[in-house]
Amino acid sequence: MNQNDMEKNIVRYGNLQPCKTAFIDAHTPGSNQKENFTILGGGVSESPDQHVHLTEKVGFNIGA
Repeated sequence: MNQNDMEKNIVRYGNLQPCKTAFIDAHTPGSNQKENFTILGGGVSESPDQHVHLTEKVGFNIGA
């Protein structure tokens, strides 16, 4: 693995793309401010708008 390969698997904080409608509770009053990030793997989002930063299938998910 070279440096370019490694850099493809780095997600920098400033490049995170949030989804504000990831889950059904985002539609309840006061919950519309939450941001959901799917960093590695598909996660469990209920929204087709959720951006997945690293789509490799590794058997687990990392989100925030």
